Amino acid sequence: MLGHFGGCRRAREGEIEDRGGITDPQLYASQFGVKLGAFRDQGLDVTIENFHAGGSKSAAGAGRRFDRRDSRLPESRHSDAGAGLAFGKFLELATSDKIWQAVAAACLTYVGRTMIDDIDKALDWEGHRLDCALCEHLALSETGGCRLKHACVNERCPGSIERFFERNPDLADGYLSHPHCEVRAIAAKFAKVSLLPSLINDPNEKVQWNAILRLPRSYALQLRKHPRPELRRRVATLLDGEELLSMASDEYYYVRLVVASRIEPILLPQMMNDEEAEVRRVVARRIPNEWLLGMIDDRDASVRLEIAQRLSVQVVSLLQHDPDWRIRYEVASRAPMAQIFSLVHDPHSLVREVASSRIAEDRR
Repeated sequence: MLGHFGGCRRAREGEIEDRGGITDPQLYASQFGVKLGAFRDQGLDVTIENFHAGGSKSAAGAGRRFDRRDSRLPESRHSDAGAGLAFGKFLELATSDKIWQAVAAACLTYVGRTMIDDIDKALDWEGHRLDCALCEHLALSETGGCRLKHACVNERCPGSIERFFERNPDLADGYLSHPHCEVRAIAAKFAKVSLLPSLINDPNEKVQWNAILRLPRSYALQLRKHPRPELRRRVATLLDGEELLSMASDEYYYVRLVVASRIEPILLPQMMNDEEAEVRRVVARRIPNEWLLGMIDDRDASVRLEIAQRLSVQVVSLLQHDPDWRIRYEVASRAPMAQIFSLVHDPHSLVREVASSRIAEDRR
């Protein structure tokens, strides 16, 4: 009796369990290209003769076919999205029953080939095939200092480049001017610090960042006006106090967000009127108490809520007529008893409830 994988229905000693999905073996075979032959497993004869990669016609067209007993696998690329969907379905269900392991094996073999096709070819950053015989570091391969597709400075894979420098940190100095930015960036993590200042003006921000992380803070100050906002944001995380003042008016709000969270609280008043509510919320959480009243009329309710939660019991009632019920709720919860009577008739039930509850408790 033929079984099928992908939905799937299992036939075992006359018992059929329907798992949903495709319930006809022939339909499955035509749609996903898995042909079941015969081998014996718990009373059911099953054999995988071939595997059709490519999924359904709607997903990936005709796809490609190979016999799992044939070592000559077809060339493929992982850009075949339909095949990827079919593989995912195969793997999801194949491992749940021993009877489908043959399908999983065929699938894994093909997927493995599909996904590592390019990795099998050691390529440099320009896409050229590498030849160890032509490498100046050939001698290192004999001592374990490098290995193609694992620890190689000439490969385009960042992990391989990093492993090379981990094994050979003394060689990093010579790669700080390499044409590939990934090599320069990783070399900056291992090279002598005295050589890193030249990388401050590197055209690649990853190279600049790796250099900044190891240089004195004075070098980070030079990048506060860098044209790339993401690098400015990172630089802001390294600075404190007045060093951040010039960045408090940065054109990108996420740079100002970092500044507002790190600058000295006494310097925050200049950011009270920032155009972004997220920035003002951070300001409202950190600004000195004497400045809180200056933000009770903020145009954003979330900012006013931050202020209400920080105001003292004596002055929080100033917000009892706020249009946002969350702020009135804060007032009803904390304001002096004499100032919450009007909130018993508040439009919002939660505000009325907390005000009434406090008044009733006070009268007992």
